[in-house]
Amino acid sequence: MQGLKRFYYNLPFSDELAIGGEVFNHLKNVLRCSAGEEILVYNDKSIARYRINSVNKRRISAHLLEKKMQINPDFMLHVYLAVMKNRYMDNIIQKLGEIGITRLIPVYTENSTARVNDKTYSRYKDLLIKGALQAELDFLPVLENTIDIDQINPECETNLLFAARRAETEIPLIKSKSVSLLVGPEGGYTEREMKFLSGKGFLTISPVSSVLKAETAAVVFTGMVKILMENICV
Repeated sequence: MQGLKRFYYNLPFSDELAIGGEVFNHLKNVLRCSAGEEILVYNDKSIARYRINSVNKRRISAHLLEKKMQINPDFMLHVYLAVMKNRYMDNIIQKLGEIGITRLIPVYTENSTARVNDKTYSRYKDLLIKGALQAELDFLPVLENTIDIDQINPECETNLLFAARRAETEIPLIKSKSVSLLVGPEGGYTEREMKFLSGKGFLTISPVSSVLKAETAAVVFTGMVKILMENICV
């Protein structure tokens, strides 16, 4: 199924699919889909391969060829992302989707300057899915509701906190398929937050000597950890 155009359409799959509205506009005018072409359709649980029968001015009609459940990844990569300004968050979240994280949890810290409302949450989910589809993943990452930093309770075996010049420790050898990361925020963490996170089992990591912008660090460090995890997920 590599190379097929992919999109998210969170409705139950049927043998015959009629697509209109914004999704139709995306397929016709952005993806440039045409009759006879095969496409991959994702909902929250499954992936289906359809063949387009017809494209008119308002609707695309397609026939189901096959359907399968999304894979259950053999790893856990949870990212606790400190809430930042929207112009940073949007880019970070799409890139995290491309990297292939399994779960994203936005977090309010004492230095967070933005808030997440229903509209913002919906946009975050769209961007996370867009990144996963761009990377042709066989699963979609989960976006959790935003929490306060004091509510963090990591589920993974290895928990890493990235903070510029706060530790002498570089990224350790990743030996677990279960990793939580905490990245951000602009302005860093307070001493109280650092103490709390240490008590929750987070190891503070400063893998580069320079000070990266929060939005750069989030993508760079998550990508580094994902590469290390893939070496043990073979």
